[in-house]
Amino acid sequence: MNSSIMTGILIVFIAASAAFASEQAMGAGEWLARGISLLESGKYEEAVDAFSQALQKDSRYALAFYYRGLSWGRKADFDHAISDYTKAIELNPKLANAYNNRGNAYCAKGLYDRAISDYNKAIELRPQDDMFYYNRGNANYSRGHYDRAVSDYTRAIEINPEFAFAYSNRGVAFMKMDNLEEACSDWRRACEWGICGIYTILKMLCTEP
Repeated sequence: MNSSIMTGILIVFIAASAAFASEQAMGAGEWLARGISLLESGKYEEAVDAFSQALQKDSRYALAFYYRGLSWGRKADFDHAISDYTKAIELNPKLANAYNNRGNAYCAKGLYDRAISDYNKAIELRPQDDMFYYNRGNANYSRGHYDRAVSDYTRAIEINPEFAFAYSNRGVAFMKMDNLEEACSDWRRACEWGICGIYTILKMLCTEP
């Protein structure tokens, strides 16, 4: 083997060793930051690995469990997501987003009662978050509790009057309650805010104002 090849191999080895040493020196917070960056880039498997590294550094790092749960959820692995959100909640019972996201995972599995219980807790912790009411509305709708869904969507709209999806979904709930006038009104409002799909399909049912 000639000297240039040997030199190249040595350089690669030194670089790999330096990278390994650098990662070994990283703390839990640094691994968390890396994981969040990977998550935001859509690299969910790598994000899971990074958050796992954070937890090796600090096994009681609630945010690492939370974000790893979020990564599992993006991979549609809802069982692992629920497990991680549950651990995050055990470590930090005031982590409202963990309740909300665990509720979303329960919804994805069709476990609507558990989801609603989690949304209730999220709302208790942060009552001005429009998404919590919206998500609970979706769970109530899926259970066939259309009146409760309307109430939740209405609260979400009160908090965020430009919440197009809440108008759209409230319109569907109104339709299920045979209130076509209110349904059409909501679909028009949703379309004003850029969500026109349902109104485009069902506007033949609506009398133009």
